Amino acid sequence: MRYQLPDGGLNCDEAVYLRKDPHSSFLSTLPALEAMRAAGPLPLAPAEEAFLARGAAYLLQRKFCRSLSKGGTVIDPAWLALTFPRFYHYDVLRGLAFVVLWAVARPLVTLRAADLVDAAAVLPSSGPVVIGRAAWAQEATLRRQSDGSWTREARAARFALLDCVGEAGEVSAALTHSRDVVANALRQLQAEGRIDWA
Repeated sequence: MRYQLPDGGLNCDEAVYLRKDPHSSFLSTLPALEAMRAAGPLPLAPAEEAFLARGAAYLLQRKFCRSLSKGGTVIDPAWLALTFPRFYHYDVLRGLAFVVLWAVARPLVTLRAADLVDAAAVLPSSGPVVIGRAAWAQEATLRRQSDGSWTREARAARFALLDCVGEAGEVSAALTHSRDVVANALRQLQAEGRIDWA
């Protein structure tokens, strides 16, 4: 929690913390938020609740995929294509799932519909969800060199199960389940009047 930046997120690049105006990373922020949310039953300690609330605000302010410093442009168009397995990769369903499940468990939280539109528009409303990209397929080991630069080396190893469950264009039971959980949570928030349509 002590590494949460003023914008509500985190960054795995320690050099960012030395900058005058540090910026967080979606990829560094979301796994920490997911871990904190899943760490134990409610109630969490006040500092833990504040950490989650600031993290959720970080994702919501950026509409799960947009850059505030670049006028709201999509940071990475690949994030609009769902991926599985995710490992440390990001897609808008992953961010949306965290936020709506966090909100459902907190009766005083209301979400703005305008913040949800980009992520929700990517999701098919019914039927099976198809994997849009195999984010892990081109991964390589990132290694720091003696001069401080980073290089990508040997490709990550693949194995049969990974290929079987993570092929782009294939139906994903896991992503379909996640979409259904998100849809049910959004319906609950709507029924409770906790989505602001203004």
